[in-house]
Amino acid sequence: MLYELGTFFYITGFIYVYALLLAHYGKIVLRYFMNENLNWNADIEKPRILVHLIGLSIMHLLFYQFHRTTSTLILIIETSAFIVAVVFCQISWRLVFLQQFTSEKQKPSPSKLTSFELQISKAEIRLLYNGLVRYHLINMDKTSLTDMKNVLTKAWDEHQSSIYFELDAPSCREFYDFLNKRFPENRLSLKAFFRYSKCIKRPDGKLYNYNTIKTATLRTPISKKHEEIAKIFKSLD
Repeated sequence: MLYELGTFFYITGFIYVYALLLAHYGKIVLRYFMNENLNWNADIEKPRILVHLIGLSIMHLLFYQFHRTTSTLILIIETSAFIVAVVFCQISWRLVFLQQFTSEKQKPSPSKLTSFELQISKAEIRLLYNGLVRYHLINMDKTSLTDMKNVLTKAWDEHQSSIYFELDAPSCREFYDFLNKRFPENRLSLKAFFRYSKCIKRPDGKLYNYNTIKTATLRTPISKKHEEIAKIFKSLD
């Protein structure tokens, strides 16, 4: 009875994971046979495929081992590991995962950019700046309203301005996400914002670590300054 229930549970897990893959990539295969032009790098996400290769390999190994195990304790451990592998595969379909690996593809190559081309008005810049000052999220001694305007709207080689945030990596990532969503007409890629522009700096004057900020939402989905940042962008409405 225990093995019958276990077999049913394992098969259900396989059906769930493979169904997710079929629902997504089945459409791409169909488009291929219909002779449609495909951007393989954009349509078939390598990170997602890697996650599934790892997760499914573990699942198949545990399923094979399941029928060779006689200890109830070992069965429980293997089943728990199987559940973790299923969840591991499912994570690749979450919004956070998609943002991590697809947001950069939607932007031009960061190394070729010379400005953010942010479509933001002077009034909105003033509200944004005042909000950052109000909640102590920016170093106002090093960053003036003019600095904010220069960084967000002008070519990087046209000014010497910088924005000195008082934010940790997760808070920086949330600020970027809010800014990008609020002003979609831009060339505001994450890499350009924190690495190539050299205009966004830490309180000590050094550049933020791009890789740390890129993966910040995986470690900390909600930052310490989430409420303050949300209120600032709400004031722009």
